[in-house]
Amino acid sequence: MRLVFCYLVQVFWPGWAMEPERGVFMKWRDVSEHWEGAEHPPRRWQAACLPIAIAELGAKRPVVVQAVMGSGKTFLIAELVRSAVLEEGEHVIITTPTQRLVEQLAAALAARLGLANVGRYYGRAKNIHAPVIVVCSPSAPRLAMELKGWGGRRCALWISDEVHRTECNQIKAAHDMLHPERSIGFTATPWRGRRTEELSLWERLIYRYGPAEAIEEGVVVPWEIVPWTGEEVTTDEACLEMLQTAEGPGVVSASSIRDAEQFARKMCDAGIPAAAIHSRLPDGRDVELMMMLERGVIRALVHVSLLQEGIDLPWLRWLCLRRPVRSSVRFTQEVGRVLRAAPGKERAVIFDPNDLFAEHRLTQDAVLQGMAEPTQSTARAVLAKASKRDALALAQRMVTGLEPAEAYLRTLVVALHECGALPERSAGGPWRREPVTERQIAAIERHAWLLRMVRGLPPGHLRMLRKVYQHRKALRKGSASDFLSIIFNLPTAGWPNQASRLVQLRA
Repeated sequence: MRLVFCYLVQVFWPGWAMEPERGVFMKWRDVSEHWEGAEHPPRRWQAACLPIAIAELGAKRPVVVQAVMGSGKTFLIAELVRSAVLEEGEHVIITTPTQRLVEQLAAALAARLGLANVGRYYGRAKNIHAPVIVVCSPSAPRLAMELKGWGGRRCALWISDEVHRTECNQIKAAHDMLHPERSIGFTATPWRGRRTEELSLWERLIYRYGPAEAIEEGVVVPWEIVPWTGEEVTTDEACLEMLQTAEGPGVVSASSIRDAEQFARKMCDAGIPAAAIHSRLPDGRDVELMMMLERGVIRALVHVSLLQEGIDLPWLRWLCLRRPVRSSVRFTQEVGRVLRAAPGKERAVIFDPNDLFAEHRLTQDAVLQGMAEPTQSTARAVLAKASKRDALALAQRMVTGLEPAEAYLRTLVVALHECGALPERSAGGPWRREPVTERQIAAIERHAWLLRMVRGLPPGHLRMLRKVYQHRKALRKGSASDFLSIIFNLPTAGWPNQASRLVQLRA
């Protein structure tokens, strides 16, 4: 798709995607002027990173800066842009994934650079005349075309916010047309486990601000993970019991808008004032709800995607991971948001009824550094701590590649429950990590044929379920329970079309 797009541009707009004549040098303010007049002094890492970034940009290599969530990347970006001295026709282009992030980033830059110097570019706002332009990823190719149409303006500096989201056709097409002279990306989570989350446009990491420094300097707070340790109950029952002890404002995850609204009502019925927050609320209602949460009018918000990139709610005291998350990237984004420091906040409490930390095998350092996939050393550590029987099963899962299939299975159960095809799911807990029982294996072998009776089951999902069956003896108890729930219920309910949209298979 990207190649077709670029081909059409070159055919119908010849010269627009050609390499422009580049300047030899880019001028920068003197180091004595760095941070002059800033709202507050820079943090140690920001002051150290700025001259390194400027020096690396002089070599015209596309580089990346990694800093933990909440560490002040936007503050550094604003100062980096302020330090650049642009010539006539030069622009700084800043890409970010969403319109919400465009507004947030443009506001922060305007406070430092002046309102007239910062333009926004997306569906409702298209300002291409400002020297600094903040654009959302879907609109980036159109911006590149418009800049070429206005007398060959050039991109002297491309800054990518949330650089881990640049592996998409829109950004690659815009990159091919803009030919930025210098490129730098910022993120908390650069290294990804999926092909669509690589960093093919970037060469190397030049600066890392890690979790140890962040905790020591009070940028983030330690966490306390509260797993479900009670009897086998539904996830909602476990969450409601766990949240009776929650103190201060917090958020609960949900799988859909309907799910968020239903659980918010359950919380209110249980004596926990809560509200659902989602994209279908009237304009301004989401801001009103967040203010109510901060002031203590309500105790919780039930959300679908509130805690992804760009949201800044450091006053949150707790997070309930009610919705199982398949993607480790999304998991780290959600958890990282509640770890940001705030006055009087000594720790962050994370309620984990689905045992997601065990599923993803991520430590606090891994979350803050954005390690989306467990490393080999992590896997060896897990094996070393396991009992002989558990270690054998775990090693077999690693060799056969069953770990992704088990994560898929858990996500599928959540989606099918949301579609009404399965009864309410059970909460996590230590029991889910126990080895599969002989009784479960026998039940799977006896009833697996029922999967052939499922109406409309897509071939890709059938292959994944067959893979789970082939390695049934290496399953964990929780995964076997999920598999049996699908076997017994899906033939009657049939495959809901919505499930294919909720659960997308990896390439």
